[in-house]
Amino acid sequence: MPPQRNLNIVPYLLGDAARSAGATTGPPIVGDLGIDFTDLINQTGTTYTDLRPSGKATIGDQRLNVVTEGSFIEKDNSVKVIAVEGNRVVVRKT
Repeated sequence: MPPQRNLNIVPYLLGDAARSAGATTGPPIVGDLGIDFTDLINQTGTTYTDLRPSGKATIGDQRLNVVTEGSFIEKDNSVKVIAVEGNRVVVRKT
């Protein structure tokens, strides 16, 4: 039988929760890019490409990948950020 290894996987499993509890060792959780778009909620911008339902929009000084609620929005239309789900920015035509 192979020897048992002591695996320290708590930071991997808990991610931000482990770090906020004081765990400072270990790499961040897989997929955690440290990107936070929540400050974009309720901001307006202009579509840079057609949104079918995804595409690019300029919000403030950032060009972002965005998605609509399902509707088609043509290029150069005004949009408003209505939700942020992780790195997914959801917009609606204004």
